Amino acid sequence: MKKEMGTAAVLSKEEALELMMSHYGDSTLRLVYLLVKDRSMAEDIT
Repeated sequence: MKKEMGTAAVLSKEEALELMMSHYGDSTLRLVYLLVKDRSMAEDIT
């Protein structure tokens, strides 16, 4: 992952976000759900 994130510097912002979400998206969704206690809202936020 570290090597891939290093290449993010040559990616567009959209591509970098897509790369990060592919790696951290599920964890981010779980974290947001724990905070807002609403799955639909958590999905909208992430």
